[in-house]
Amino acid sequence: MKKQTAGPLVIFLLVLLLVLNGLLAFAWLTGLIPRSYAGQKASEETEASSASITAVPAYETDDRVREEVPAPEPVLALADPLPALAQEDLEDLAAALADREALTALDADGTDLSDLVAWTLETAPEDPGQIHALFTLDTPEGEHLETEAAFHVDLTHPLLLLKEKEIELAAGDALPDFRDMILVCRDLDGTDLRDAAAIGGDYVQSLPGTYTVTYRIYSRVRDAMSEAALVITVR
Repeated sequence: MKKQTAGPLVIFLLVLLLVLNGLLAFAWLTGLIPRSYAGQKASEETEASSASITAVPAYETDDRVREEVPAPEPVLALADPLPALAQEDLEDLAAALADREALTALDADGTDLSDLVAWTLETAPEDPGQIHALFTLDTPEGEHLETEAAFHVDLTHPLLLLKEKEIELAAGDALPDFRDMILVCRDLDGTDLRDAAAIGGDYVQSLPGTYTVTYRIYSRVRDAMSEAALVITVR
């Protein structure tokens, strides 16, 4: 009588083992068997890190940086301190300061606007050499700028300044009040000489041409005189 072999039993057990492994794999993949906590945590951290990297695109950061750069603006500024000024510099104060590079007037694109700067000044009653000046600039784009300064000038003769050096009129237009054209008219001791100014000149307001009106004042405290001229052009 022959012995029975174990071959069929071994084959059966191998097939059963393969079937069980297949079932376990299917259950793990479908979530019937939970993944390990460590593996799941690592996966969540990887996903969060990826989200944080792509949350703020680089171009958005660049846009914010560009917005912080201020747009260029027009400038009206004076040097501090101002250079020493003589009495004759007061006849065209803005030009005198611009020539000394003590006045900066620039448009937003860097264009020099010093020729557009207007100015007016006041003197202290007790000391006409003590000057307070106001400078204004109206840019071609319509912006208005102002700056001011106080300084002292040693006067050697009475201070006589006109509001304008030249005016234009159409033939037949009424002439201005010549005395009202005086900006400052003070003696060395501060006395107002506006009413004492001598005004004269030949002009015909109905006839086109160029005329000159002369202003003169004489000091009452010193042998000194000042003179100014207003040019009138009749078109």
